[in-house]
Amino acid sequence: MVEIKDAARRFGTLALAALLVVSMVGASGLASAKTETDGHHGDDSDDDMKGDAVFSEEITVSLAGVTITLGPPTDPNDDGVYEDVTGDGEVNVIDAIAHAALVTAVDRGLLDLNKEQANALDVDRDGDLDIDDALALVRMTMPGAMR
Repeated sequence: MVEIKDAARRFGTLALAALLVVSMVGASGLASAKTETDGHHGDDSDDDMKGDAVFSEEITVSLAGVTITLGPPTDPNDDGVYEDVTGDGEVNVIDAIAHAALVTAVDRGLLDLNKEQANALDVDRDGDLDIDDALALVRMTMPGAMR
């Protein structure tokens, strides 16, 4: 069990690093990054929620001097799971990487999600938001996977 948790932590760290690189190069507008030195912790600020939208605004996380902005996440197939974490209209491996980064940010106290948002990102539907959800999203994006 400890080995799985260590592997999950390594995956989360790797995913966050990959997301930072992707966001810095501006890959097709799926994320943006800028250098921050104020130490501000990002949040998803659900005060301005509109209608039924679980995520009505972008999610911003600051970590190690870099601010990452994603989304807002969307539910492309209306199944209640917000698989399109980057909000770019596609569900792909970048969404899994972004998901792992969000889980890491939540675990480290850098991002607060309300219960509805956490449930929307619970890809494997086991009742908790963890690295297993990012891994389930990776499996969904593999060639030949059912969507």
